[in-house]
Amino acid sequence: MDTKTPNYTRKAIDSYRNKFDFVQVRFPKGTKERIEKLVGGEKNLNDYIVPLILADLERMEESAPESAQEAGTVNNAIEPEKPAEKPRKKPKRETSAPEEGKTNAERLAEIQALIDAKKTEQDRKAEELKQQKAEREKQERAEMVNQFLEHLKNGAEPQEDPDKAAARDESITRANLNYY
Repeated sequence: MDTKTPNYTRKAIDSYRNKFDFVQVRFPKGTKERIEKLVGGEKNLNDYIVPLILADLERMEESAPESAQEAGTVNNAIEPEKPAEKPRKKPKRETSAPEEGKTNAERLAEIQALIDAKKTEQDRKAEELKQQKAEREKQERAEMVNQFLEHLKNGAEPQEDPDKAAARDESITRANLNYY
C-alpha cells in the first residue's frame, strides 16, 4: 500500500506555505515556558508573538529615515536566518549594536516587557469581563426574585414551566407503568 502524499495535496501545502516567511527565533532557555504560562491556552506562541513583532517593525519603519524606506530596507530590520553551514570555530566577538544603540539583550528585554504588558492587559480585561458577568448574573437573579415576590404579593400562585410539568407527568406515568 502506497502511503506517499498525493501530488495535489503536496502542491496545496506548498502553495499555502509560500504565503508566509518562516523565521526561526532563539530565545534564552525557559522563555517559551514563561510565555506559555503567561498566555495560557488563549493563544499559541505564533499568534501571540507575530503581532508584537509586526507592531515593533512598524514602529521602527516609521522612525527610520525615508531614504531607507524608499530603498526597501530599514536599518533595524531583522535579518532572515541563513542556511546552516558547517560550524567554524571563530573567536567570540561583540556584535555591533544597531543604530539606536541597543544590544540584542536590550531588544529581548523590550520584547519581554511587551509580552508582560500584553499579558497584564489581557488579565485586567479578563477580570473586568468576569466582574461584569457576575454583576449581570446578580442583577438577573435579583430581577427574577423580585418578579416572583411580586406574583406572590398579588396572590398568584407560582407558575410551573409547562415543559417541566410535562416531563414530570411523563416520568410519573412511566413509573406507574413499570410498577404495575
